[in-house]
Amino acid sequence: MHAKVLMGGLVLVLVCAWQTSAYADKCLAEAEFIHSYPANSDNTQFNFKFRVSSDDCKRYSCGGYVHYTIHYQTEEGKSYTKSTLTRYRIPSGQRSTEVTDAIYPHFMSAKNLIIRDAEIGEVSCSTP
Repeated sequence: MHAKVLMGGLVLVLVCAWQTSAYADKCLAEAEFIHSYPANSDNTQFNFKFRVSSDDCKRYSCGGYVHYTIHYQTEEGKSYTKSTLTRYRIPSGQRSTEVTDAIYPHFMSAKNLIIRDAEIGEVSCSTP
């Protein structure tokens, strides 16, 4: 009797472990910078829009982070950079999503900043 209960418990644990590893796989995702636009009238806060896509998210949802760097320039010609992360989630049944991230560059008090470039670095991806 105890052997049957013990064996049943062991089988249940193995099934749960197998399912967990099947759903917690890594996936590959790519991010693309779409555009940026000012979030306020004095150009000191900006919204950045990205499209994140992955063929691995079609069956199960997936999510992760996009690491990106923004290159700014002030009216006086000084250049600055800021790196940050934004989180994304692609629902199951879809291959892509669009993400908007707002940035306020705290490191400078200049108004009328100009965005020179947005570089996408690493894109992480995992399934739940």
